[in-house]
Formats: sequence, C-alpha cells, structure tokens
Amino acid sequence: MIVKDHPINQKVAQIYVTEVGFNTITASNGEEALKALVDHNFDLVLMDCQMPVMDGYTTTKCIRREEVFSGKHIVIVAMTAQAMEGDRERCLSVGRLYFQAH
Repeated sequence: MIVKDHPINQKVAQIYVTEVGFNTITASNGEEALKALVDHNFDLVLMDCQMPVMDGYTTTKCIRREEVFSGKHIVIVAMTAQAMEGDRERCLSVGRLYFQAH
C-alpha cells in the first residue's frame, strides 16, 4: 500500500512499485490506510510522514498497537520529501523503517 496525500506522488510511487512486480492500493491519509488494512493484507506499506487528517507517525503507532493483539507484523517504510534532522530517530521510535536516499 502507498499512503501519500499528493495524487501525482502517489502515481509516481505506484509506477515504481508496479515495475518491480507488486500490486498496489493507495490511500491519501492515515485514516484511509487504517481502513484499508482491515480489508486487505499487505506485504509492505510505503508511508508518507506528513499528511493531513492523520500523519504517518500517528498511523504507524496505531498499526503497531493493533499488531500486539493480532500477532501480525507489516513492514512500514517512511517516505518524506523534506527530511529533517531527527526524522530518522522519530520514524524508528514509532516502528517504521527509514531509508535516506543519497
């Protein structure tokens, strides 16, 4: 699943993910992502950090809390256009992987 609020960026991410062989669903914010997780099993979630309605940090915390009860675990990778000092640590603290492009 790709969770990104900007439609063009959603499409770009979807193209890349599809090219490597994955099917995708997109969500525009964290609330949509949580609803999609009820109905679907995902191998991976690409999660924007900054979104309206519910940001990626809050969404990840909700997912991780639910995993305690469900026993499931999903890989969540942080995506952001504006990496700031401390973002890596903040992502890791809520249970997301963080990759910095060089």
